[in-house]
This record gives sequence, C-alpha cells and structure tokens, in this order.
Amino acid sequence: MKQLPNLDSLRFFAIAAKHLNFTRAAREMGISQSAMSQQIARLEEAVGFKLFHRQARGLTLTGKGERLLNAVRDGLGRIEHTLRELDDSSPREVMTVRTLPSIAMRWLMPRVKQFREFAPELSFRVEAEIALPDFLNDSVDVAIIYGKTDHPEWDQTFMFNDAIIPVCAPSFLEEHPIKTPADLEGKHLMHDSVPHGIYSTNWDDWFARLGMSPPKYGQGLSFSTAYMVSQSAITGQGVALTRFSLVADELENGSLVRLFDHVIFEDGFYVACPKSSLKRIAIQRFYEWIVHESAVFKERMRF
Repeated sequence: MKQLPNLDSLRFFAIAAKHLNFTRAAREMGISQSAMSQQIARLEEAVGFKLFHRQARGLTLTGKGERLLNAVRDGLGRIEHTLRELDDSSPREVMTVRTLPSIAMRWLMPRVKQFREFAPELSFRVEAEIALPDFLNDSVDVAIIYGKTDHPEWDQTFMFNDAIIPVCAPSFLEEHPIKTPADLEGKHLMHDSVPHGIYSTNWDDWFARLGMSPPKYGQGLSFSTAYMVSQSAITGQGVALTRFSLVADELENGSLVRLFDHVIFEDGFYVACPKSSLKRIAIQRFYEWIVHESAVFKERMRF
C-alpha cells in the first residue's frame, strides 16, 4: 500500500459502492460526476489496486473492493456509534413500553443492554401492567402483549410462541424422584393465585391436556405472579408449572431442570403499537430490535 487513505476518501468509496454508479453517488454527495470519479481514482492509487470494474452497463466491485467495503462499512458504523454515545448534547427519545410484569422482569429487562448498544440514541421506560394499553389515552408508545387482539387499528407483529413446562430445582428432584406425570402425586405443585388469568398456568388444565385426571397433590404455595412461582421452584419449594420465557436462563445454567419431554405450546407474544405510529423512527428501531431478539430467543426453544 502506497499510503493510508483518509476518512473522506473511504466515505466516497462506500457511497459509490452503494450506488455502483458514479453519477448517482455524486448526486448524493453533492459533487460532480467527474469529482466523484477522481476521488475513487485517487483512492485506488493510494491503496495500490482497483476497487471497481468499469463497464458500459455500470460498476461492479472487484474482489479486493468487496473486502475493503466490508471493512469500511464496519469501521464507519463503529465510529458513528461511538460518536453518538459520546455526544451528551444529543437528547434521547424515550418510549414507554408496556408488558406483563413477569415478562418485563424476566425477558425484557435482561435485554436492555443490547438495546442500548443497538440504538444508543433511544431509550425506553418499562410499564409493567397486566391490562392491555389504551394507546389513545395511556402514555404508552408500544406494548409487548400475550395473544393477538382484535384491534384493527393496531399493528401486531409476531415475536414468539411460549411453551408451558413443569420445572423444579435439581435438589428437589434428588429428594423426590419424578419420572412421569403420575409421580407428581403428593408433591407440592406451585401455582399462581389467578389460575385463569391471561398468562397464568393451571395444573388441572395441564393434566387434562395430557389426557389424565389430576392426581392428589400438595397445596404448595400460591403467588400473585408467574415470576414468583418459578423463583419459588428455584429455592426447592416444589414443582412449578411455568413458561419457558421466564426460566430459559435458569434451565441453561442448571438452577432448574425440565421434568418431562412433553411440552404444551400456547399463544404467542406480539409487539404492538398504533398503525399510525409505525412512521416514527424510534418505533421502527424498537421493532427491528425486538424482532431480532425474538428470533435469537426462538433458537433456544428447540425441544
């Protein structure tokens, strides 16, 4: 390499590679076509190799040009990201996101760091509520809801289906061998105090879906949230009928174990907002991020 190219020349190269046409690239940069062509020629001279094949039908990248483009895009992206983080004068747009308390605590909040890295110019506050939002009257911008609603004015984009699974602590399983659902007889089974809530689980329903009559089981403990049910199981208090989304990390780190191969898949989660809000850049960015995180999470749900 004859000399290290300057940052401006690399920006010109990235724009030219985006359009594969010097005229359109020059228009975006606010310069003449000949000036753009000269910028690329000087860059090629600096690096010592051709970046484009010049053909009658347009431009194509050379092999070395493609490799340099990948590095330039990555480098410019990192620079832009860092400058945004360092720009204290740039105000962050703050969105309000509503979701169920258990999902807020166990699924959304552990991913806040990833969102900050993805969109440092944005922020959100979490509103943990069971009730669906009233976007017209509540100060809510976007919601993560369980089950699709019949609101025609809402956009509802699918995230992932959840799965109902019985779990317990390894220590509990050692003291109380459980190999089949029938072995749950007499055991302390964890449940919540609203057994037919929108996101609640129910042992009687679970046994019925297995085609079994519920055996006699201990009263166990009753909690007001699904999160507290799974946390009680972690401490060895009994068997919890919970959802994979709430205990995925604990299953991976071994603080909980899944008891049976049988899995009940139920309704899914959706990210929702008024259709009129989809034009907001902040909403678009949040959607892009949450859909990506959901895809990553679904890869962990391979039963």
